[in-house]
Amino acid sequence: SLRIAPLVKRRLKKRLLSIDKIFKHSQYVSDQYRNRIQSNCVTHPDIPQDCDIVFARYPLLTKNKQKLLSNAKKAGVELAEWYASPVHPLTDRDLSLVNYEKGSCPNAEKLCSEVVSLPVHMKVQQKDIDKAVIFLNNVDFDDKVRNK
Repeated sequence: SLRIAPLVKRRLKKRLLSIDKIFKHSQYVSDQYRNRIQSNCVTHPDIPQDCDIVFARYPLLTKNKQKLLSNAKKAGVELAEWYASPVHPLTDRDLSLVNYEKGSCPNAEKLCSEVVSLPVHMKVQQKDIDKAVIFLNNVDFDDKVRNK
């Protein structure tokens, strides 16, 4: 039988005790991104009014994924390529390990080619949010982006 390692168990228990704090922080950071990022280079996720979402990372869509990731890295902004494939973190030849055939989920593959994400974890401070907002609001690419 499988058991959770004692160290992992202690960390999990500690984390669960502060779940409300983690939840509120994630929502605060996500709200900051959603309300303050007004860039023509990214599109925010569509969230129905009656949904209460807590993101592990805040997703944005862009038509210039690699260029945006490269520019963010140069600017010292934590913008990541999570969800690089429909079976993240597997990519390319590793997809066959789970019998995933390229082209079998075209919508998911298209989104994977466009999605980037910002952090919402507890270590994200206001200065990190501000830096990401300023960076994204000042990036300008020539091609059009999906509807906002």
